[in-house]
Amino acid sequence: MDNIRQKTDKTHVFDPSIKEILPHEKMYNVQIGNERFVLSGASLSSDAPSYFTNYFSNSANNDKILFIDRSPTVFKLIYAHLQGYYLEIDDADVFTKLFNDALYYNLPKLRDSLKNNEYYYVLIEGKSLKFSKNLISGPGNFPNFFTVANDALYEDISNLIVDKKWIRPPPQAAPSLNRCSVLLIELIKIFQGVEIEIRSEEHRKSLIREAKYYRFGSLVEKLIKHKIIYNPFWEKEEILITLEYLDQKSLDLSRDYWSYKRFYVDEFERILQIQFEYPDVEINQDDNNYIIFKFHSKSNHKLQSLLTKFSASREMTFANVAFIQNKTLIKIPLSQFKSFNSSIKLNSKQLDSLKTVESINWKLLKSLLRFKFLKHQEKHFILPELVKAEAVETIGDFYNELQFI
Repeated sequence: MDNIRQKTDKTHVFDPSIKEILPHEKMYNVQIGNERFVLSGASLSSDAPSYFTNYFSNSANNDKILFIDRSPTVFKLIYAHLQGYYLEIDDADVFTKLFNDALYYNLPKLRDSLKNNEYYYVLIEGKSLKFSKNLISGPGNFPNFFTVANDALYEDISNLIVDKKWIRPPPQAAPSLNRCSVLLIELIKIFQGVEIEIRSEEHRKSLIREAKYYRFGSLVEKLIKHKIIYNPFWEKEEILITLEYLDQKSLDLSRDYWSYKRFYVDEFERILQIQFEYPDVEINQDDNNYIIFKFHSKSNHKLQSLLTKFSASREMTFANVAFIQNKTLIKIPLSQFKSFNSSIKLNSKQLDSLKTVESINWKLLKSLLRFKFLKHQEKHFILPELVKAEAVETIGDFYNELQFI
């Protein structure tokens, strides 16, 4: 039988001794469904007291055939267990049926072995999936969907049969999920240390959504798009995260710079940078040589939502931020803007310096913005950094003669 392995059950210390509940050398006949099985007293006594030992301990039943209307296919596994073989179960449906019959026949060792086995079993999209409990038992991933659902399911079956003393267990299907099997298999591979290819940002979001559903908190943090960079000027590491993945609970605002530490993953805090990819934003220069970032539509909604949450939950305000006519405005000195930005491209050529620019009046069509958050004299400031601008449209006449990429 493929399901049988001659190896030790790792969840229990093996005890080779067998109590003599029935005479070890005597053979007993049991018919399960339409199949006859012959077992020794030693085999029946190896997992007892049970339905079988209780029946054959009565001297009037010693030489009788015990007839039981259950599945002979499932009993073949129990037969192997009573003979001392280790059972290797690969199928969720088989595991559930075996557990039910272990309760029905009142086999204490088999019941405990199945309850404390090393694996979770689940049916997902009609496929049986088996994976190690140890994979998902680390900090941040435990307890999770499987620990709660699996334990509750098999505990309920046990209570129904034992407490209510029913003649037979109620019909019980294997745990099943109406989720994507491909994504769950990929999550399990990540737990196993396999580096999977993130095929797109939508693929990443799908993996994160599934990891959240299964309550794999630590795995969620690892899947979030981020980058660790070293700042040589501050001699500190920074963590770069896109706005949609930012978790306020991971923030520390007590320092001169905002820092971030991912739960269950990071050992120490890093300076936070938030990244905006392709924001709908205009950059203008006012009469006082300040650069004004004006955020529109979705970019504005995301940023305004974030800043409003900070203001409400942390009782703080941003000294260089204003909300005007449903737009978010961030204001910084021109000198600071010039010192930050060295990656602006016009006509596919690097713009080495902004010193020659007399006026800035741009609408960014394809750009990359990053924010740092600083605190000075109990006031909070947002410092935008225009990391990349590959598509710029001028507003007004400035640079109108150039053809921007």
